[in-house]
Amino acid sequence: MKSKDVLFKIVVTFLFFFGFAYNGIAQTDTDTNTNAGTNTDTDTIVFTVTEKMPEFPGGNEALLKYFQENLTYPEDARKEKIEARIIVQFIVEPDGSLTNIKIMREHQYESLNKEAIRIIENMPKWIPAKQRGKRVRCRFLQPITFKIQQ
Repeated sequence: MKSKDVLFKIVVTFLFFFGFAYNGIAQTDTDTNTNAGTNTDTDTIVFTVTEKMPEFPGGNEALLKYFQENLTYPEDARKEKIEARIIVQFIVEPDGSLTNIKIMREHQYESLNKEAIRIIENMPKWIPAKQRGKRVRCRFLQPITFKIQQ
């Protein structure tokens, strides 16, 4: 692998991981498939803040390594020297799987949006969130910053 590619992946991962610390405002949100206020089953509630937030298996260092090894800067964007921050939202399910993956802040270069979705879709199962000792669904926002090193 070229040293520029390695440097690129390290910088992108660093910016990805440390560039955006927001992960929600409200305590809970009801899934769009339920009627708000009428269903109290915790399996349908999507939390945005929990007592124990979901995490990538192996912690932050493993997440950083995952991005370094798997993130690919789309060639069309690289040629045009396009840089962007794309915000991806997903739900970490009680079994650790990721669902409802979607772009919250997209870029005009579709290849960057597709790479952001691809990297999240291919992640291993996470350690799920816990609320009152029970595994729960939790909404998570993850920024992905594409930045070219000079």
